[in-house]
Amino acid sequence: MPLSILRALWKRGVLIALCWLLISIAGAAVIYSLPAVYQARTIILIERQRIPERYVVSTVNEDLSNRLNRISQQILSYEPLLRLIEEFNLYEDMKGRLVQEEIVQRMRDDIKVSLIEGWTHTSAPAFQIVFEGEDPNVVAQVTNRLATLFIDENLRTRANQALGTTEFLTNQLEEYRQDVERQESLMTDYRTRNSGELPEQRSVLLAELNRLEREAQSSDSDIQRAHQNRIMYESALESAKGTLQMIEQMASEQARSQARGDGSFGTQVDPNMLELRRAEEMLMQLEARYSEKHPEVLRMQTTVNRLRRLVKENASSGAAPEKAADPISSEETGESDLAALALLADGNYAQAIVRERERIQNLQAQIELADQQIETAKARRAAVLGRTSQVDSRLGRMPLHEQELSKVTRDYEISMENYRSLLEKRIEAELASEMETRQKAEKFSVLDPARLPQRPVRPDRVLLLAITMGAGLLASCLIGFGVELKNNVLLGEWELPPNVALLGQVPFIQFDADGGAADVGAADSDAPPMRRSWLSKKLLAAVAVLVILAAGAVGVAVYKGWLSF
Repeated sequence: MPLSILRALWKRGVLIALCWLLISIAGAAVIYSLPAVYQARTIILIERQRIPERYVVSTVNEDLSNRLNRISQQILSYEPLLRLIEEFNLYEDMKGRLVQEEIVQRMRDDIKVSLIEGWTHTSAPAFQIVFEGEDPNVVAQVTNRLATLFIDENLRTRANQALGTTEFLTNQLEEYRQDVERQESLMTDYRTRNSGELPEQRSVLLAELNRLEREAQSSDSDIQRAHQNRIMYESALESAKGTLQMIEQMASEQARSQARGDGSFGTQVDPNMLELRRAEEMLMQLEARYSEKHPEVLRMQTTVNRLRRLVKENASSGAAPEKAADPISSEETGESDLAALALLADGNYAQAIVRERERIQNLQAQIELADQQIETAKARRAAVLGRTSQVDSRLGRMPLHEQELSKVTRDYEISMENYRSLLEKRIEAELASEMETRQKAEKFSVLDPARLPQRPVRPDRVLLLAITMGAGLLASCLIGFGVELKNNVLLGEWELPPNVALLGQVPFIQFDADGGAADVGAADSDAPPMRRSWLSKKLLAAVAVLVILAAGAVGVAVYKGWLSF
């Protein structure tokens, strides 16, 4: 099938070339008859306020895009655009066909106002004004005039807004001043009528009450601390009594052994037993201070369980008692415990008993001291609570005029605060209005004025011509293929179905002028006139195509400025 298409196009090459030439010429004529549209643009910079905002704050805080839209609506309204049309004689060819509203709308469509993208927070923003028209000189002039209108309208709008803000604040300030004077008169009359009954000592009494509350909290802390110490001492006392009882039993057993005369003590002193006693004592002290999940309590519980297991193993095996690998440190047991352990190891039970009894007496004295501290703290707390009750009563007996005075004072302070705040705003508004008048605030300035456009922006004749030529070539090929298709001619064996057998081929037969058949294998130089005519037509078609392509290439080069004459 592709060979048939190429064969058909080749046979109708002259027709295709002629159609393409006609379509290209007609399209070029239409394209180059279109009016050229020129575009001019100007960039307007939005200059920031020249005076630092920490000194003068502008009263015009409208968003830039909203303000630009509002100014655009004012300038692109009917009257301003109509004046521009009459001033520059715009759209003369439309005045006879369209009404003024349609002409103004046409100019409004030809004007584009947009913010320029890509500005950062460190640089001032800007926007551009674009105008399109057929006369490049007029387009540039109108664009610059539009920029002037935007700048003037921005200054006028900002000045009017600042002046209106100042006038409004001045009127409100007068009303606030009258309200402050009225509230001040009411408060003075009230203090005069109720002199001597005002709660002037409230702050002193509240300070005294806070101090008493802190003292009460301190007394509670002392009581709680003394209770904890007493519990700790009681637990140590119980442990010491148990240790003393154990030492006395050991001493009694030693005495009986010596009385029997065997000269030996049947049971060795297990050092782990005293370690267990001390560990249990420390565990009770820690449980009195901390919760069951505290790391110190868990560690000491593990030590007690380990010592109990060692004591049980030594007692059941009857072997020589082994001392624990990591006994309770001196910081946990105390120096007296280590001394008692050393005495037991030496067999000096008498001195160990004396030391334990001294320790018991010391713990009993500590318990009595803790009881005294508890009683003293309770007495101090009771005294503090008594003084607190007196202060509360004094606060409760304050004159009932306190609420009325608070209301009058509050109303006066609110009115005064509003007056001061409004006064500051009025002063700031006056400064802002003066700043707008002297053009020290944010303003528009022309960064890049409109220049005379050198080339039209549309139509893009090269692109349109290329599209026309491409479309013309496609249409010409379709025409040639359609004409050849109407002849219903078999162009080659490739068009036969696959299952059809080819029996033979007839070669190309040339006929001379008399209608006789010429030799099939004749050379091209001896080809008859009909054959030469057919080749000439193909050659002319190829030359026409090359001429069209060359003309198009030269036109593109001239348009792009690559070639000049």
